[in-house]
Amino acid sequence: MHLPWPDSSATRRTGSGAGPDRVKALQEGKPPAPKLVFRVGVTGHLEIPERTSREISAVIDEVLKQIAGEVEKIGDDFAASFASKSSDPPEVRLLTQLAAGVDQEVGALAVQRGYRVHGVLPFHKEAFQRNIQNSVGQDKARENFDQLIRNPAVIALFELPGDDATRESQDQAYAEANRVILSHSDLLIVMVLRNAPFRYGGSVWLEQRAFDQRVPVIHIPLDAPYEAELVWSRSGKQYRERLFHAGSVELDNARIGILLKGILTTEDRQPPVSRLTGLFLDRVPSFGGWDYFSEEITERWEGSEDDRIVIRALGDAPQRIDASFLGAYCWADHLARGYGKIYRAAFFAATMLGITAVIAAVLAGALGKNHEYAATALKGIEFFVMLAVLGLYVREKRMLWRIRWLNYRQLAEQFRHARYLLLLGRAIPVDVPAYMQEFHEDSDWTNWYVRAFMRQAGLPNARIDRDYLEAVRWLLETRQVDYQYKYYSQACKSQETTDGRLELTIGLLVWAVLIVLFLYLASYGLAAWLSPTKWMDEVELFMPAVAAISAILPAIAAALSAIKSHGEYAQNALRYHGMAITLRELRSELAEQRGALNGDLTRAYNGIAKLGISTSAYLLQEVYQWRTILQMKELERT
Repeated sequence: MHLPWPDSSATRRTGSGAGPDRVKALQEGKPPAPKLVFRVGVTGHLEIPERTSREISAVIDEVLKQIAGEVEKIGDDFAASFASKSSDPPEVRLLTQLAAGVDQEVGALAVQRGYRVHGVLPFHKEAFQRNIQNSVGQDKARENFDQLIRNPAVIALFELPGDDATRESQDQAYAEANRVILSHSDLLIVMVLRNAPFRYGGSVWLEQRAFDQRVPVIHIPLDAPYEAELVWSRSGKQYRERLFHAGSVELDNARIGILLKGILTTEDRQPPVSRLTGLFLDRVPSFGGWDYFSEEITERWEGSEDDRIVIRALGDAPQRIDASFLGAYCWADHLARGYGKIYRAAFFAATMLGITAVIAAVLAGALGKNHEYAATALKGIEFFVMLAVLGLYVREKRMLWRIRWLNYRQLAEQFRHARYLLLLGRAIPVDVPAYMQEFHEDSDWTNWYVRAFMRQAGLPNARIDRDYLEAVRWLLETRQVDYQYKYYSQACKSQETTDGRLELTIGLLVWAVLIVLFLYLASYGLAAWLSPTKWMDEVELFMPAVAAISAILPAIAAALSAIKSHGEYAQNALRYHGMAITLRELRSELAEQRGALNGDLTRAYNGIAKLGISTSAYLLQEVYQWRTILQMKELERT
């Protein structure tokens, strides 16, 4: 298994003593570069009309050739988005059930065009072979299937645990397979008869789901292939355009090229990297796995011998997934922690410098003309301190420390959750809710980057049976959900403690000022009443100290109040508490799914997949909300 640095599983954490290869792999200016992959899903009828079969083959071949050609052209634009480049050639991937009719026809032509094929079988291979063999009017379907899966171009078979005993169970099995295909498709080819009936789990059903999820569709009517249309959505509106000129067999090349370029490339670029910041980031402790801050909490696939026994049912799926995601995750997480440290340090420094400036100004005023040189020196200190605050503000605005921190943390969390869903053939939701989009304009490159890695990862070779589902269920419960539950529970307590301590300190400072002022005023009044000429001068000796205290302590209290307001510790504690409750409920639901594994495995798969998707959606939604809040928390100049 190739990782972007030497494996060091025995070393759970590494600091600045990490080898040069690992430090180089974590450099911001050299992100791990994914391979250019474009994924085409296909669905269609089990029978191809004989009278249009030649036209169908010609149309499919022309469309597949055009897609492959456009992907090849896009290679340079894709590579321009990275400082480092992948050495792997572009890949066009077909996702298909390999069923009789359309699937096998498209699969055979795709292999001839150099596509790589991922087969998503609704049943285990042996059951699917029997199912194909019993297809009416498809005498060679079993033979075609066997030839395809033996072809080296078929690089993955994802076998779902469907049951073909009844019509209902078959529909459910085909629906699950189609959900997997759609989750991993950048473009869906739908080949059905005009006015084909709607059937749950069928091709028309899948096409409608593609429209709902804004996945572009090439719709090819089997009874009129040259009337094929490209259907896509933009800004909530659906558009349709003929692929072939009216009355012609020539394909309109422009539209497919524009579509693929919009999907595979981005006009945004990774922000330029500061050499000074890079030197600091090289010193941030890094690690080579999925471990997080606490040694007791880990998201590794296994942590003990018992864990290894459970996940043995997953075969090499975890290793294949890590080969795609691990390097990029470690890179993003390393930079998120580094930029988080930089931004928090800058905010703390700006706050402390602001307090220093106030103290210098107060002391300069208190010394006055009696200590002119000292007062002038303090004014000079105030000037340079404020200059340093302004310098920090300008540097942060220029180098985007806060934005980079938010982007890299969001990216790392997307990788973290994508790996779990990939075991089930599903994908994380990357799109940000509409009401948050204005706060996420700076994350376009990172969202595009994670999509590129999701394309590269593909489906694992997996046979989903009872043991496999139990292993995934156990991982979701104990690794993803329980880990995050512990994190949010601990974070809630930490936020509450920080908020309480800040509130207490601010209160003590305010009370201290009130007490000092009360004592001074009481002493002044008492001296004036008892002996104005004797004690008055002695009381007034304390005036400079009282003035300094009454100016400095409120300034410190105001600075701490700014920290408290900026950190929103009380609000975060409430959010984290709510998330912990949600995760506790999800953990209970996942535990209940163990009983479902004794029944219909298709329904069990569907239930576990839904819980996995819900968990990832909740956790990513929390990340998006966190980002939305911090997006407006700029470093203050004063």
